[in-house]
Amino acid sequence: EYDTQLDPATATQRAQEAVQSNEAQFLTGCISSSAALAITDFAAENEVVYTPGAADTSITGANCNEYVFRFETNTAQIAEVMARWTADELGDRIFYHIADYAYGDSVLNEVETRMESISDSYEQVGVTRSDPGSTDFEAFISQIADAGGDADALVVGMTGADLAIFLSQASARGLQDE
Repeated sequence: EYDTQLDPATATQRAQEAVQSNEAQFLTGCISSSAALAITDFAAENEVVYTPGAADTSITGANCNEYVFRFETNTAQIAEVMARWTADELGDRIFYHIADYAYGDSVLNEVETRMESISDSYEQVGVTRSDPGSTDFEAFISQIADAGGDADALVVGMTGADLAIFLSQASARGLQDE
């Protein structure tokens, strides 16, 4: 087991350590899309099989190589179903809050692409971005609340502790009621 610390450079160092020091021939894991993309490159350069746990579509899309295999869902698969349900059940005016790295960008791009394809009246009401590891989301929640009357739904593209903290703070502020 190796801790990538959600950092691409650290992920590459840990992958190199696993392969060189422990003779690993197969790497798996890494929930951070940015770190997983770094290991994807490492896998190609070092001819090591890698199965990421991250959801950014480019891992097995634009950045795919013959050593990388996906066994988890990606943001395109999630967005395909979620966008249709959101449009049908909530509406098509969407505010986004995303983590400012590959995963968040992938959520935004995939959901927006699908919303545009299923709704002639789709509108992106706004986008806020937070750094990974943030613990205070009040300024973002205020922006979202201020635009709340213009949006039918909020799409949150975050994972892990960031998502849990954001949702907790948003709930305490009563954002889900809006």
